[in-house]
Amino acid sequence: MPVYGTARFSVKPEALDRCQSAIEEFVTYVRANEPGTKLYLSLQDQADPTRFLHVMIFEDEAAENIHTNSEALDRFLLSCTRRPWMA
Repeated sequence: MPVYGTARFSVKPEALDRCQSAIEEFVTYVRANEPGTKLYLSLQDQADPTRFLHVMIFEDEAAENIHTNSEALDRFLLSCTRRPWMA
């Protein structure tokens, strides 16, 4: 059964370029290495570019677990969404 998820976060303006690069690297990794991730989108708020929404669909709970426990996710979280970069 598919698993649907979203993640919202904001970053500080001074971290925006760094986070955009981290997002691009992460989404590229997911699409190339997680076949059970059927959809992974990163959307940036046009009115406030420091705000992001990630939308994901996993084939099943096993695919979600692979994603959640990946080193790529850990790297992304450390480089973009963990303090001091978060708003």
